[in-house]
Amino acid sequence: MGNIKDSLSELRKRNAYLDTSVYISGNHLLEIDHCRKIVEYNDVYVKVKTPTVIVSVWGSGLTISDYNTDGIVVNGKISSVEFEEV
Repeated sequence: MGNIKDSLSELRKRNAYLDTSVYISGNHLLEIDHCRKIVEYNDVYVKVKTPTVIVSVWGSGLTISDYNTDGIVVNGKISSVEFEEV
């Protein structure tokens, strides 16, 4: 029964446009839609929570901007991106 409930929850998220979109441009720009919370942030590490995943970004000179659009933009020299299911 748990699998059906989990599947329905995922379907509702996707139908409500809560699925996370990530756009990467080279190694210097990363856009994350539907950002709900900045969990951790400094110049080498950014961790954010979205409705569907936790996104961790490693790099150098990292900055965050564009908070008011239901998403964020990470700029800097990005060396790795990791996704973890919520």
